[in-house]
Amino acid sequence: VRRRFTTNGARVTKLFAKLSIRTTLACLIGLMGLIVAALCGQQMWTSYWQHSAAVKAAELAKLDQDLFNALVSARYERASLQTAVIQSLDKNQSSIATYQTRRKEVDAAMAAARETLATTPFPALKSAANTLSARFTDYNALRDAVDRDAKLVPASRDKTLVGKVLSVGDAYLQ
Repeated sequence: VRRRFTTNGARVTKLFAKLSIRTTLACLIGLMGLIVAALCGQQMWTSYWQHSAAVKAAELAKLDQDLFNALVSARYERASLQTAVIQSLDKNQSSIATYQTRRKEVDAAMAAARETLATTPFPALKSAANTLSARFTDYNALRDAVDRDAKLVPASRDKTLVGKVLSVGDAYLQ
């Protein structure tokens, strides 16, 4: 057995003994070049996927910001909607002005969020966008009802509107 290993070792030694120093160095430099090329390729591949993930995260961050702004403003608007329906005509004017200001903020933020959601490549977000759009439509109908009733005297207002403000507003904010 020893003899066989020695013979194999001798074969390998004979192989390298036949190569010149120039050929051996060229082979080693070529091997190192292949290793460096493989490592660079791996790093480029990793960088590509990290960049792709960062782009997706940036898109989602913009959407998150738009939805956050819309829902925070909607929360304040909902409070003003409720007080506008509860208070008398002489006292509810500031609530009307407040919810109209907040309405502009909600509409602007929702328009930006809808634009982002329309172009999103994520199917899960598309179904969530449909649900949000349906709830926003209900919320807009509620806004119209509050606009009508806020101009009426409290005795002639819809008594269920305060509860609708809470329930439809909660559904939208969920």
